[in-house]
Amino acid sequence: MSVYYQGAPVRDPVWGGFYFVEDYIYNLGIGLSTTPPNFGKVWFPCFDNFVERATFDYYVTTTADKRAYCVGELVSEEMPSTNRIKRHFKMVTPITTYLSSIAAANYAVSRAVHPAVSGDIPIDLIAKPGDLSQMIAQFEKIGNALDAFEYWYGPYRFSRVGYVATTVGAMEHPTNVAYPVGTINGGTLLQNERLYGHELGHHWWGDITTLDDARDMWIKEGTAEYSSHLFIERAYGEDDFRDAVKSNLSNILYNAHRNDGAYLPLSPMPYENTYGTHTYRKGAAMIHNMRGYLGDDEFRRLSTMVFDSMEGKSMNAYQFRDFLNRNSARNMTAYFDDYIFNPGYCTFYVDSFRTVSEGGRNLLKIGVQQKSYHAAHLYRDVPMEISAYNDKLERFVFKANLSGDYTQVEQELPTGFDPVVVILNEKQTLNHASLQSQGILSKTGSANIPYTSMVVNVSKITDSSFVNIAHHLVGPDAERKAANIDLISSSHFWQVSSIQHGELEMDGRVEYNGLDSNSIDKDILFTSEDSLLLVYRKDKTEEWRDYPHYTKLIVNPTDRKGFVRISKLIPGDYALAHGFRGNVGSQQFETEKMALYPNPVAETLHCPEQLLLSPGSFEIINIQGQKVKSGRIQESIDVSELAPGHYEFISRDDRKLKIRQANFVKREN
Repeated sequence: MSVYYQGAPVRDPVWGGFYFVEDYIYNLGIGLSTTPPNFGKVWFPCFDNFVERATFDYYVTTTADKRAYCVGELVSEEMPSTNRIKRHFKMVTPITTYLSSIAAANYAVSRAVHPAVSGDIPIDLIAKPGDLSQMIAQFEKIGNALDAFEYWYGPYRFSRVGYVATTVGAMEHPTNVAYPVGTINGGTLLQNERLYGHELGHHWWGDITTLDDARDMWIKEGTAEYSSHLFIERAYGEDDFRDAVKSNLSNILYNAHRNDGAYLPLSPMPYENTYGTHTYRKGAAMIHNMRGYLGDDEFRRLSTMVFDSMEGKSMNAYQFRDFLNRNSARNMTAYFDDYIFNPGYCTFYVDSFRTVSEGGRNLLKIGVQQKSYHAAHLYRDVPMEISAYNDKLERFVFKANLSGDYTQVEQELPTGFDPVVVILNEKQTLNHASLQSQGILSKTGSANIPYTSMVVNVSKITDSSFVNIAHHLVGPDAERKAANIDLISSSHFWQVSSIQHGELEMDGRVEYNGLDSNSIDKDILFTSEDSLLLVYRKDKTEEWRDYPHYTKLIVNPTDRKGFVRISKLIPGDYALAHGFRGNVGSQQFETEKMALYPNPVAETLHCPEQLLLSPGSFEIINIQGQKVKSGRIQESIDVSELAPGHYEFISRDDRKLKIRQANFVKREN
């Protein structure tokens, strides 16, 4: 039966549909603001959903200065008249109707052949002549992406790889991906690699096997986004891969609920959030967790099996769960209950550990707490990797299953192995509501310990030392605290661990933010910044107390935002709190404000008379928390070399008992 039709294709008000713009004609098969979002229906009659599939023939006639490219293979090209070109493309692999694609412009094409494990795969890069060389440069590692995905997901199942430059994109039409020319010409190499890696991942997740309803969009978008991480792992190595995973986790923990209006489960996703941050970013994070639960070999085997067993089929979250349960040695029901059907996140942290000798065995006993970060329930049966380090930086690694709010872990260690540091999830095999980094420090200056919301500077070091910092987005247990502490943050705290060889002196900076109801410190900054404290304990055996070695940098005294500079950063637990400054240890620790002049200042800063009465030293700290100048107190201090901006001036008397603090503005000379 033949159906004849005609009409004017339309566009989605936000993104998607058929475009006639800037000498391009092309379509994007999804309408972002339309429910359901499938957009094959805007240019041909079809059953337009995620389930039904068809093969396609395209016969496209253009003016002679343009050529059309479609999904599938070019069958023929002819000139029916002197100013017309007619091209015939055929897609023999059944695809869903929203993946049907056409693009036409004065295109040029670069074809390469990649020697993949499954055989030679043609790669077509299609753009206008002036954009093609830049496209080729940006896509230099497309072969690495193919190799990564064939390794994890099995053979590439289409006849070629194709990307065609369009004014808007990207969209995963198989063999004819619509790719934004603005990203080609204006994006960084990494931005392009993340984007084309994502779209190529769809040639397995979405184009071969897909979801059956938009409420499970994570099945194709989360896996495609995680595919871009797997590409980075293949092309650049484990460190860059782990950085991509942590960057993505940081994004969702701080931004997903803001962008999408709530902490959402991945399934069922409300239709209005189909293409939100949760679907893409949290979806990728939870696919990483699936890999962590299954292990690399099993994750790879099952990912390949999905496409062998369900080619051309669709599934929802429950069917995906049941498929894994049928074919895996690990029951994944708890995984889906905790990470897919559960909003928010949970996290774990070590609250204590000790080694004991029992019956001739060297046993490590660890207390692990679990807390919720906007999750509906706590996780169960979590396969947590635990690292134990001794003072020689020898590492013993094992796994333990964690459930509920508290788990007592017991592990036999090699004889004579005495741990001094215990770390959960050191290699980021799981994504929870903690951001953690570690490294070997060997020189003074800024330390590279990213994602922890703590800037660390090494002021003195005589031998290489190991430092781990974990920023947990849950509150610590806070029952035991000094009398001057009213309330300890219920939103976050830090754990700092180190294995020190020789002398190590560090300082740090953390930011506080109680600006509005969405801010992380809203529970302790409900009045003013004067009541903000930094509190500390060595471990859970101690009560929380006001920490003596910090000052606050209050940029604007009314906005409840600023920085805490930690002048002596040592191992232990740190949190922000509400209270008043009292006795610290056996000494009275006194802080007072002072005024400097002139303020703003161009060249010479003058200290007030009371500061000159007792000898001492000063430090000047910039808004990034970095020490930019220091010395002995004197009447006039030259600040002409400082860059314009806001600074904190801190003075200490030589007995270290009195600190004076002032803020000033450096203006142009």
